[in-house]
Amino acid sequence: MIPTSTNTVPAGSTSTNTFTVTNTFTNTHTYTATNTNTAIPPTNTSTTIPSSTNTPILGSTNTYTFTATNTYTATHTPTGTPLALDVSINYLLPSGTVTLGSTSVIQFNYAIANQQANMVMIMLMQGGLPVKTLAVETTVKAPGNYNLELNVANLFSGVSSGSYTIMVSVSNTALSQSDSAQTTAFSFVNNPTSTATVPPASTATYTHTPVFTSTYTPTATEVVTPAPTESMDPKITDLLVYPNPYTEGKLKIRCKITKRTRGISFKLYSASFRLLKEYNNTNANMNGEVIVEVPEQNFKNLSNGTYYYMLSAETEAGSKIKSKADKFIIMK
Repeated sequence: MIPTSTNTVPAGSTSTNTFTVTNTFTNTHTYTATNTNTAIPPTNTSTTIPSSTNTPILGSTNTYTFTATNTYTATHTPTGTPLALDVSINYLLPSGTVTLGSTSVIQFNYAIANQQANMVMIMLMQGGLPVKTLAVETTVKAPGNYNLELNVANLFSGVSSGSYTIMVSVSNTALSQSDSAQTTAFSFVNNPTSTATVPPASTATYTHTPVFTSTYTPTATEVVTPAPTESMDPKITDLLVYPNPYTEGKLKIRCKITKRTRGISFKLYSASFRLLKEYNNTNANMNGEVIVEVPEQNFKNLSNGTYYYMLSAETEAGSKIKSKADKFIIMK
C-alpha cells in the first residue's frame, strides 16, 4: 500500500490530511496434467465350495424313478419309376352287330388309370390297321371313367360291311408314356336285309281279256361305253398317320392319290413350321389308295413333341401336287 498525501497550509487554516489507498492483486494459476499408467496384476481368487453329504436317516427309504422317452421319425422316400399310364375298355354297346339304319349311336366307355393323359385319340380299326380317326382330344384327362357316344351314320360313312374294332390311344408327353386298348370285334352291316311281307291268301278271279300281239323287227344299236379315266384334278387326300403317337420303327401314312405319280416326297416340320427332314420315296406308278412308309432314321435325335408333315409328288404328266399339312406326336 503506497500512501499519497497532499498538504496545503494556507495562513489561518486548518490542516487536513487525505489518504487514498489502492490495492492491486495479480493471481496466476498454472496447471500441469500428468498421466500415470499403473499395471495392476491379476488377482486369482479361489472359492472352495463345501461338499455336502446326504446321510439317509435310519428307517428311511430312497426311491429312484427313471423315465425313458423314445422318439421315432419315419421318413418315406419314393424310389423307382412312376406308375405307367394305363387305359382299358369298360364296355361297348351294342356289341355283336351294328346295322346302319337300325342303330343310331354306339355307347363307348373307357378308363384311364395311374397317370393323367393330355391326349386321347379314338380310331376305327380293321385288321389291325386304322380306317379313320374318330376323335382327338388334347385336354388333360385325370384318371377315371369316360363315356363317349358315336353317331353310327358318321362313324361308318363310306365304310363297307365287315368286322371292326375301336381303339383308344392315350399319352402323357411330360412322362413320355402312352398306352392303347381295343374293343372286342363287332360286325357292321351296311345294307340291312329286307323282309318280304306275304299278303294274306286271296281268291283268284279269272277275267277273259283279248290280247293283241304285234311283231317287231329288232334293230341293232351300238352302245359305246367310255373307258374309265383318272380324275382330271390331281391331288393327295385322306391322310391318316400311324402309329400316333410315334415311338419307334417306321412311320406309315395312308393316303389317296388321284393321278399316277413318279414317287412321293415326305417333309417333316417343327411346331413353328421349320423344315427338319425330307425323305423321297421313289416307287413309281403310285395311284389310288397307297401307304407311304418313312424309315426310322428320319426321326432320330428328335425330341418329344408335336410335329407337322406334308406329302408332295409329281405326276407322270409333270404336274406337281401336295397334300394339306397334318400333325402327329413323337413320344419316345
